[in-house]
Amino acid sequence: MKEKFEEFQGYLKNLHANIPAVQSVEDLNIRDEEVWEAYHSLIDNIGEIVGKNYGKYKVKPEKGPEGELQVGNLAYRTKVEQLMRRLDKDFWMLSNATTVRAQKLREEATQAGISEFALSLGVLAVMADGQGKPEGDFRHFISSEPWADMFGGQILRDAESELKQAGLWPWEK
Repeated sequence: MKEKFEEFQGYLKNLHANIPAVQSVEDLNIRDEEVWEAYHSLIDNIGEIVGKNYGKYKVKPEKGPEGELQVGNLAYRTKVEQLMRRLDKDFWMLSNATTVRAQKLREEATQAGISEFALSLGVLAVMADGQGKPEGDFRHFISSEPWADMFGGQILRDAESELKQAGLWPWEK
């Protein structure tokens, strides 16, 4: 998820940097529909991936004096800046919530006497779940790691079982 947030932020920063500065009356409005349509498409894409509705950051085109659609340059710039700040906040909250969950798992695992290996697996599982990865993807990731072959699948199953018995498997809460 972090990579997606960074990708979106990079795109938005580039978009923001390319908004023309207001140097004359002509620059007060943006009349190129492709500009705001691409921005709206990005907002929809972000919403689908993150699972949130960012529609309030879309700009509303209005009819100009000659009937053409346009958006105010300042309004557009402001909406892009607001979305950039919102994404920063949302990513921070997601990261912070996952960190808090991982710390809580560490504390509960220590109290339950969970092995160090199971604890490490549990922290990885919490992080994967916090990024919205389904349990099946996590299992595939873990089994494809080079160290999984060294230990064999049994140790992974034992660690998972240990976490489940203690009620610490993230997908079963």
